[in-house]
Amino acid sequence: IVAMLAEQHGLAIDIEAFARRKVALYLERIDSVSVFPAMWELVKRCHGKVPMGIGTGSTREHAAHILRQTGLDAFIPVLVSADDVTNHKPYPDTFLRVAELLGANPANCLVFEDTPIGIQAGKAGGMTTLLATEGALQRV
Repeated sequence: IVAMLAEQHGLAIDIEAFARRKVALYLERIDSVSVFPAMWELVKRCHGKVPMGIGTGSTREHAAHILRQTGLDAFIPVLVSADDVTNHKPYPDTFLRVAELLGANPANCLVFEDTPIGIQAGKAGGMTTLLATEGALQRV
C-alpha cells in the first residue's frame, strides 16, 4: 500500500524502513486492541446463525494473536490473512477466499471494513460493503 501511495503522490520513501516502523508501532500496541462494543454485540447476536470470517491485510500470526487476545477466535472460525493470498486489498482475493471457506456465495456476503481500500476489495468481489469507523456503520 505504501508503495502504491508513494507512486500516486510522487513521493520518494524507503518502503522497507517504513514497513519496519509500521510493524514496530503495531506490535507495541497489539495487546491493547479492543472490539467496538457495537461490533461485539453484532458478533454475539449472529454467532451460530450466520457464517462469519475475517479477511485481513495483517499477517496470520498477528491476526490470530488479536483474535485470541480479544476472544473473537471463539466466535469467528475462518481467518484469511495476508499470508494466505497473493493479491492483497484492494484486490478481492482475501474476501473471496473467506467466502469460499465459509461455503458462501460472494453476492450474499456482507463485508465490514474500516478502510477505503478494503471497501474497494469487497465491492470488487461482488459483496455488499459497510464502512465501520469507531463502531459506527455506514453503507458505501
